Amino acid sequence: MDLKSNHAAPVLTDPVPINKSRLGIHSSLFPCSAPGATVFSSGLYLTIPRRKAISGKFDDFRASSWLDAMQSSSPPRKKLSKESYFDAVSAENAPYNAWMLKHPSAVKSFEKITNFAKGKRIALFLDYDGTLSPIVDDPDRAFMSIPMRAAVRNIAKYFPTAIISGRSRDKVYEFVGLKELYYAGSHGMDIMSPITRSASINEHPNCIRSFDKQGKEVNLFQPASEFLPMIDEVFRSLVENTKDIKGSKVENNKFCVSVHYRNVEEQHWTTIAQVVHNILKGYPRLRLTHGRKVLEVRPVIDWNKGKAVEFLLDSLGLSNSDDVLPIYVGDDRTDEDAFKVLRESNKGFGILVSSVPKETNAMYSLRDPSEVMEFLKSLARWMKSHKIDNWHFCFPKPPLKPGKEIREKVRSNAELKSAVTDDLKNQVLVEGKGTSRTAILNRPSALNALTTVMGARLKKLYESWEENPDIGFVVMKGSGRAFCAGGDVVSIYQLVNEGKVEDCKEFFRTLYKFIYLLGTYLKPHVAILDGITMGGGAGVSIPGTFRVVTDKTVFSTPEIHIGFHPDAGASFYLSHLPGYLGEYLALTGEKLDGAEMIGCGLATHFCLKARLATLEDRLGKLTTDDPSVIETNLDQYGDLVYPHKTSVFRRMEVIDKCFGLETVEEIIDALESEVAKSGEEWATSALRKLKEASPLLLKVSLKSIREGRFQSLDQCLAREYRMSLHGISKVVSNDFCEGVRARLVDKDYAPKWDPPCLEDVSKDMVDYYFSPLGELEPELKLPTTLREAFI
Repeated sequence: MDLKSNHAAPVLTDPVPINKSRLGIHSSLFPCSAPGATVFSSGLYLTIPRRKAISGKFDDFRASSWLDAMQSSSPPRKKLSKESYFDAVSAENAPYNAWMLKHPSAVKSFEKITNFAKGKRIALFLDYDGTLSPIVDDPDRAFMSIPMRAAVRNIAKYFPTAIISGRSRDKVYEFVGLKELYYAGSHGMDIMSPITRSASINEHPNCIRSFDKQGKEVNLFQPASEFLPMIDEVFRSLVENTKDIKGSKVENNKFCVSVHYRNVEEQHWTTIAQVVHNILKGYPRLRLTHGRKVLEVRPVIDWNKGKAVEFLLDSLGLSNSDDVLPIYVGDDRTDEDAFKVLRESNKGFGILVSSVPKETNAMYSLRDPSEVMEFLKSLARWMKSHKIDNWHFCFPKPPLKPGKEIREKVRSNAELKSAVTDDLKNQVLVEGKGTSRTAILNRPSALNALTTVMGARLKKLYESWEENPDIGFVVMKGSGRAFCAGGDVVSIYQLVNEGKVEDCKEFFRTLYKFIYLLGTYLKPHVAILDGITMGGGAGVSIPGTFRVVTDKTVFSTPEIHIGFHPDAGASFYLSHLPGYLGEYLALTGEKLDGAEMIGCGLATHFCLKARLATLEDRLGKLTTDDPSVIETNLDQYGDLVYPHKTSVFRRMEVIDKCFGLETVEEIIDALESEVAKSGEEWATSALRKLKEASPLLLKVSLKSIREGRFQSLDQCLAREYRMSLHGISKVVSNDFCEGVRARLVDKDYAPKWDPPCLEDVSKDMVDYYFSPLGELEPELKLPTTLREAFI
């Protein structure tokens, strides 16, 4: 999607590489421009005069009114036990029952809602805190549950879904972690389109082009960019002036600042109100709003969550359609702007999440996040039962001409049969002449995921090239946007479920034997790791002589999230990384870019994607078998690279402190302490990923990395072979099949791990993965007496 706007003035955005844009906001959005100020300056606000602070009764009145607002936005609640809650609601809370008549439950009214939704294109907007996650004392720990994340991901398959929050967009994205959603942070002042979904509407020039952390292009709309330096200054002042108020927390949400007083004793609320008031006196272009036990400082522009909803509907091409049904679910005062927009447009409706009566523009209600999840699941089931495809439904394609469907079906069947045959023959292509040969992994539609056929062909080719005296060195690369995404685990999953275990064993045997061949190869080897390089993809490249990465390289070992262990030699090369970086990567599946791979030794050379063709051309012209000559040319045609400011190396001290601990439980405890102390986003992300992973495989993988530190490549591969066969055997656990099902097959992202928690993982369970295969099952046999590994 392109985020578009009808405004013509330029705005500034994040200090990251972007293209020029005509996106902007009209000056009418600034009702309180300071005299003599230029609405759009060079990006600094120093030209905006500050109002002189005036003390007196008016200030006392303002502070007092803020305190009243704080109290009214946080009314006292009578604490009820779980058993007596619903009895109290029905017997004692007559106002609530009366309120429910005006705002009935969206769950109980679901049939009515879906009857109204028939034939309409739904667009869903969701608040975060109190809607998708519970309200908690520490805002940095407002994690959404795994089932809730799965429910949101599932519903996003059927129609455009956006998260609109008062938090910064980056924080919300870190909490939610779903790339297929739209994110509007800072009450809609920072809007981003999905990272992975290609545009479904026409191109529009009025958007900001930016890039996410993985280098993927995204579109941004930021109507208050000019205020960023001012917001940062106010944030620092508020932190300094509230540091002595016990329980207070100041949060920088990029385009607004939140002052949380949930944990502050009520007698100190006046102090907080006065502090905020005193600071804001010097900033006439900032205003104060109230949320649930939070004061929020925002720019004085006519922009809120309601405006964000209108903007997103307009960008989706849905604003002027009569067959559109926007639904907004939220729990906060700030969500009322969105409820009001939908009510006044008479096209959609709001759903307020609240267990107490409140004045609201919402039409329906839900009690809490658990009911929100129930509503989302029901909506997804309804869409699925009616066989409504999300984006096709929202952006329908022209119907095929009569009779064309049959012709296309016949043609597609014939093409499919031919494609299967070609695929088996051409999964590995060969290029090159003279003294070099290039093996090309050629399954671009599957991100070059490795199969048994590919492993066998690679082994046969490499053995023949090694014996050929006319061939001096070998190059390996991938076709399409990936080098290799690892093994084809979905095929392994299917084989396991079909009882074809021998075929699974053959896959692992073939792959691991090729990896050992590469690790003992007698000729120079150059792997060009352009694009996705994960799991087995790293295994078939890292043991070679040279590894060239680019600005598009993305490395990770994500096996832990499919109930498997980092294999294909990963326990060898990860265990030899600096400090405890290997444990960090293995247990979290976190990604590294090309520069980080250079920094930790996983790669030897860096080349910009734009210059890669020149480097490949140069390699093709070399007539040598001398590694030093190849290295000189790689140096000459490569590029210098430096780790970015958010690089993993900036946090190695904390990584070593946490992931150097003996057990998974200790690692998690240390990370929780780090999150509580610093609130670093990377630590929050790592902690979330640890808690989402298979408890059993966390312990298995940690032991595997620790053992690999004292083993050779062949010993690691032999042990990993045992672990892989035990992992697919289902003797101790079905976590591999369950993990693949949840992430890659059904894609509900809600695996039911067995055991479900670390406390239930016994030492015997872990040790089983490392135990010998038995008399009737041969171990992996590698030619260690004939070939000695160089690494």
